[in-house]
Amino acid sequence: MKKYFVGLCWDEEYKPCFHLKDYEFGLDEFIDIPQELLIERIDQKICIGTINPYTREYISCNNIIEDSSSQCNHCKYMFDFYKCVRCHGDDCSVKNGDVLKYCNTPHYVYLAYFPNGKIKVGTASEIKKYNRLLEQGAIFSIFIAKTPTGKIARQIEKNIIDNGITGAVTTTYKMKNIVFDSEEKLIRQQLKEKYKDILKLFAGDNKKYLIEPEFNSFNEIKDKIDNNMLSSNIQVNLFDEENKQIKPYIIKKELDRIFGAHLFCVGKVLAVENNGTIELIDTKKMEGYLFEFKNIKNLNTDREIKCLGGEMSIQKSMCPFCEEQKNRNISIVNKSRTLAETDDFVVFPTTGGFVKNYQLIVPKKHINCFGELSKEQLIELKSLILWQKQINRKYFNSNSSMFEHNLL
Repeated sequence: MKKYFVGLCWDEEYKPCFHLKDYEFGLDEFIDIPQELLIERIDQKICIGTINPYTREYISCNNIIEDSSSQCNHCKYMFDFYKCVRCHGDDCSVKNGDVLKYCNTPHYVYLAYFPNGKIKVGTASEIKKYNRLLEQGAIFSIFIAKTPTGKIARQIEKNIIDNGITGAVTTTYKMKNIVFDSEEKLIRQQLKEKYKDILKLFAGDNKKYLIEPEFNSFNEIKDKIDNNMLSSNIQVNLFDEENKQIKPYIIKKELDRIFGAHLFCVGKVLAVENNGTIELIDTKKMEGYLFEFKNIKNLNTDREIKCLGGEMSIQKSMCPFCEEQKNRNISIVNKSRTLAETDDFVVFPTTGGFVKNYQLIVPKKHINCFGELSKEQLIELKSLILWQKQINRKYFNSNSSMFEHNLL
């Protein structure tokens, strides 16, 4: 059964699941991770789509892309959110309305503890408060500030980074240090001590946003890690203390075949046991690729995924244009954007256009490519193209360039 792997995500019950896209029909599917995985990669990759940061609406895509990317340019630049990734609360160049709305919602600043004493600072919107921690694999953390906007949260984060606390922990580090070396009580203490150090840094307006630390822990995930990664052979040291040993494991780099029993997930890391060997897999490197799922028979395609602190609506259709034609007032601009239509086509402006009068001519009936159009439909399409050329010459004093969107 061929499926595109869109990603590993977490539901409101702190349980991981696979987001897949059906190869034949292009429908988005969400399944509980099978106990036994028998997966083989096929060298084809599609865009994983995008998410409206404010409404949490997932917008599906089926554009074929290169191995080096996970999104097509259309999805990457659909919203201005890519500009927010490295934002530190300075001058904002974002113009998209939904991204601005998102930034003007309450945000949190958190400290997350990773094994071997690594502490990271980060931000999370109130919409994604706990889901953000799960995505990061932050099993132990504290929220230390609550701000009215994302901009202020980023400013606080930048101040903390400038004073020696990292803002990023790589997936490689997380896999190399998969088992926690300290008990929860000691981890709490270390996070609170770090918070006290941070209090000394703030003397300006942003200090009022610091809050009494709110400790968070996902002990069920930690227990699964311990149960699978720690040896049952207990060694006793000179002080009669019992020490469990970490089982040998490998970080799997070649993802052509993923076989074995599913053990646990943490963040975007998937752990399986293959013939007695524990393998850790960075599922970010699987995103977009086509896989043959050899042992999945019944898919829970009606499963609804809800982000903690806010529902994420999932577009089940392979094509956002088809969804828009069902109700033209529900578009990416939250109103009808249709400029013209014929019996078989509609014309509307795209978002994030690179030039003036960047229009889409979209067939009303879903097709895989324009080669599927009938002779009559091709004549209809050519008349629309001619009309667009005339508009460009008359009003924009420019020539026209055309390409088939799905094949770019």
